[in-house]
Amino acid sequence: MCNKQGNTITYKLTQPTPIIFQISKINRKKVSSSKGEGELIDLSNSNLTFQTTLQLPTDNNIELSFTFFIGFIEMTLTGTVLLKKELSNSYLYNVEISSDNRVSEIIYHLKNYERMSIG
Repeated sequence: MCNKQGNTITYKLTQPTPIIFQISKINRKKVSSSKGEGELIDLSNSNLTFQTTLQLPTDNNIELSFTFFIGFIEMTLTGTVLLKKELSNSYLYNVEISSDNRVSEIIYHLKNYERMSIG
C-alpha cells in the first residue's frame, strides 16, 4: 500500500518481509555486531519501520545496516534508530534512513514484486 503525503512516500508492505540487521556504528565509530533478524513493516523515502524480538540500545546514536530480499534481489540500507516501542513479545523500531540510500528504487521493486505475487 502506497501513501503519498507531500514529498514523502510511505509503502506499507502487505506482508512483513524478513530482514537481517546489525549494528554498524555506535557514536559514529565503526563496530561489527552479530546479526539479528526481524521483519520490515514499512518503508518511506526517509524512514523504515521494523520489528524484532531483540532489544537494541537507542541512547548512543546507533547506526544499523539492513539486508533484505525482494524476490531474488538483495537490498541494503543503513540508518539511525529514532524511536523504539515495546510490544508484548517484541520491539518496533523506527529508523531514519541515511540519505545515500536508493529508497525510491527499493520501493519500486517492492511494489512490483508484491503485484506479481498477488496476481
